[in-house]
Amino acid sequence: MNNAILNNFILQDSGGKYEIPISTSDLLFYVDANRYSGTGDWLDETGNGYDFTGQNSPSFTSGSNSYFTLDNAGSGNDEMFLCQFTPAKNMDQWSVHIWLYMTGNGNETYQTVFDKDSDEELCYLYGDTDPEMAMWAPNIDSGYNITDGLWLNLVWTYVEDSGPGDNGICKFFENGVRVPTPTSLFNHNDGSSSATQFTIGGGYSGGGGGSPNEVMDGRIGECGLYEDLALSDGEVLSNFNATKARYGY
Repeated sequence: MNNAILNNFILQDSGGKYEIPISTSDLLFYVDANRYSGTGDWLDETGNGYDFTGQNSPSFTSGSNSYFTLDNAGSGNDEMFLCQFTPAKNMDQWSVHIWLYMTGNGNETYQTVFDKDSDEELCYLYGDTDPEMAMWAPNIDSGYNITDGLWLNLVWTYVEDSGPGDNGICKFFENGVRVPTPTSLFNHNDGSSSATQFTIGGGYSGGGGGSPNEVMDGRIGECGLYEDLALSDGEVLSNFNATKARYGY
């Protein structure tokens, strides 16, 4: 099927029309559990072809607010989603948008929400209960703890500084509002090397040939990655407002 984005719409060969609810400017991929067919890969709605394959069979719940449940059960049976591809262009800026529901009964201290390649844990939650939003490479804690048992729209953004090295500004958002964290420069790995895989809900220890590692324990309703764009505060809030009704807000 050949799809094309036009003013936030996916135009499909069948003549049907699906509106991506969040901004599509620089949106590299967007997956939505409400659009899942019930079998096979979790398809990218942008038409860019970044489809995700479930690892160890994440369970799917269908309804007005469909979602996948991930379980970091351990013993090599952890569940997450993997997308492998030819190298993407470098990302000096990026943003991750996700709706998730943490259950607070995980087996991992580090619960990866989104990752690029191996061991970077770009976006993760630290702690088993009411975990803290954080970034990796090196560890950057927001000092802000989310609440288990609620649907939350979490957003991570990064923009590289013009100075030397890999310094950049990291920001964290919950439900459209930037959490109270420092805005000073951090020595963060900007992900400048070309990526060959993305993972949602977990990562791989030592690369894609291993088993899922540091998987989150909870539900995922949707996820999107903006390439070369650090969303502004207003854009994050607009995306939250466009998707919140489905999650009870």
